[in-house]
Amino acid sequence: MLGPGEEVTSTFVASGQARFVFYHNLDGNRTATSLHAAAQCAGEQDPSLFWQAHHYIYENQRQLFAAGRQDLSDMAAAVGADVETFDQCLDSGSGAQKAAAVDEVTKARGIRGRPVFDINGTTIFGNQSFETFAQAINQALDSQ
Repeated sequence: MLGPGEEVTSTFVASGQARFVFYHNLDGNRTATSLHAAAQCAGEQDPSLFWQAHHYIYENQRQLFAAGRQDLSDMAAAVGADVETFDQCLDSGSGAQKAAAVDEVTKARGIRGRPVFDINGTTIFGNQSFETFAQAINQALDSQ
């Protein structure tokens, strides 16, 4: 059985009717910020690596709460990223800068918590049912 996110992806994203965009929402925590930067750096190599890193971080968040620099490189290796390229991105600050820039967009839009979903201006807060997402997506598609 698919969860709402997977069902939305398989129904609307895979068919090209919708696209899924992730916005970093930083909370000022240094570890969380470095993890967002790490996911961003993995994703710069390949967008699928962003999602693999995102899932890896989520699944291992307790261990990564006190993540050091080597832990981030190990995460990159675990998801299949080129570690040398990843390390260069992380060390240059590029990933952190890009994550912070996206965070500024969310703050400017008044988004402080997570998860928050924006479907063509319709904001959905929290984890909702597939039907809630489908209704908002179908309304957006109908208005185009």
